[in-house]
Amino acid sequence: MHIATDGESYGHHHAHGDMALAYALQYIQEKGIARLTNYGEYLEKHPPQHEAQIIENSSWSCSHGVGRWRENCGCNSGAASGWTQEWREPLRNALDWLRDTVMPFYEQRAAAFFADVWKARNEYVGVILDRSTETLERFFVENASHELSQDERVAALELLEMQRYAMLMYTSCGWFFDEISGIETVQVIAYAGRVIQLTKKLAGDEANSIEQGFVERLQQAKSNVPEHQNGAEIYSKWVKPMAVGLEQVAAHYAISSLFETGASRYCYTIEPSDYRTSVSGKMHLAVGQAGVCSRITRECDQFTFAVLHMGDHTLSAGVRKGAEQDPYDQTVRELNESFSRADVPAVLRVLEQRFGGATYSLKSLFRDERRRIVDHILESTLQETEASLRTIYEHNAPLMRFLSDSNFPRPKPLALAAEFVLNAALRREFRKDFLDLDEVRKLFNEAKDEGVPLDSAGLAYLMERKLNVLMQQFQRRPQNLGLLRKILSLLELLKDLPFAVNLWKVENLYYQTSKATYPELVSSGAVPAEWSNDFLKLGHALRIRVEAVESRPETQLATAS
Repeated sequence: MHIATDGESYGHHHAHGDMALAYALQYIQEKGIARLTNYGEYLEKHPPQHEAQIIENSSWSCSHGVGRWRENCGCNSGAASGWTQEWREPLRNALDWLRDTVMPFYEQRAAAFFADVWKARNEYVGVILDRSTETLERFFVENASHELSQDERVAALELLEMQRYAMLMYTSCGWFFDEISGIETVQVIAYAGRVIQLTKKLAGDEANSIEQGFVERLQQAKSNVPEHQNGAEIYSKWVKPMAVGLEQVAAHYAISSLFETGASRYCYTIEPSDYRTSVSGKMHLAVGQAGVCSRITRECDQFTFAVLHMGDHTLSAGVRKGAEQDPYDQTVRELNESFSRADVPAVLRVLEQRFGGATYSLKSLFRDERRRIVDHILESTLQETEASLRTIYEHNAPLMRFLSDSNFPRPKPLALAAEFVLNAALRREFRKDFLDLDEVRKLFNEAKDEGVPLDSAGLAYLMERKLNVLMQQFQRRPQNLGLLRKILSLLELLKDLPFAVNLWKVENLYYQTSKATYPELVSSGAVPAEWSNDFLKLGHALRIRVEAVESRPETQLATAS
């Protein structure tokens, strides 16, 4: 019997499908229903007797060959009736045109660095999989036509990245779905945008015609959603703003440094050589210099930056290439003089003059970091709001309980205050390092008594994270009885919650501990009997059966003596 299914069925398309598959395989083996094998083993023992011819350009998800990846063949996910996929052909044509246009450019430029430009392109996958300096050095030794200078290495890597993204823009999921403005297809166009960005960097103004030609072809890829118009509009609206250079990374570092959020630097390294900061009330000024390097292309540059935060989301930053000391000292002096007088317009004028109009705002940050900083900015505002609502809630709590007991409708303003305050209090408890279970129970009971709706999805997520962290700590310190009992208490609390919590990771961590740690700890007498009992209780709570282990006799005698 041959069983061939899409690997994505096991976990991606169906949650916990991997666990179902593991159980099925174990059950088949244990019951002797069949002998499991794979094609590699089977063909080694039973060499093929016949040859089959595979139909070229065929696929599992399209009855029109590979039409789904190049035309409006009729195959789609059925997301919206009346939509067509007429956009596929012009998008495919635009990508093919871009690929064929940059290919000669790659061959010509890369020939200055590599003995075989296509062999280098193919072997570059080893660098993609391991960006270490050792791997990169080995790649250049094996492929470079001569000892490359630093600038030549950067150009060579940029050419290879251009080819990498020229392949990525054919990613399958970009063609599978129904609409050109979907996230998968936008990502495909973004890969093409990276090809254009690298080409423009290497070829300068000569590459402007390439972008223009690509955009003209995208205009023929019509969206089913009127507001998105076509591929050219999508490229302009969503893809162009994605382009990031070292200067944008320097701006990201400058702005995020004010908020101390542990900003991620992604595929860049940033080495600050100077950093000065001043605070006056709600205002915050930072000035500095830093080197920024791409870990992908190894391009590096020095930047001078300054950022003024005027409170809340209002800030202005300037970045310029170069780190010359004289203009930097003058910039610092002028900014500090204006800032010390709390003369905001003067500070902004200095930023404008010294950074040539290259100013940035909170919107200039990478999206994930922007979200973290907005959360940071909102924190104090929400604390003030919560304090006001808590006063309203506590003053009216007895009345709310009376209305709930009497089945009277509660006034909406009071109901909203109660909902905000109790959910905020529960979120705060779940985020604490040391969870107060009595307080959590009290808050849940309060919400239940007053008929307050809970943020089930948000609280379930926080509870899941809390349990995952505790279980990871227990796996590192399995002899900690207090930690074990805290996890047990939390699981006991889950029984009373009006929502389900995903325990998948907790179950897996417990199972690993039951196999790797539990038998040795118990048999060696390293833990008391109460620890063993509680560990088995935890397994019962997680619905994982663990065979009890007895202490070795010599351990028991040693303990008794």
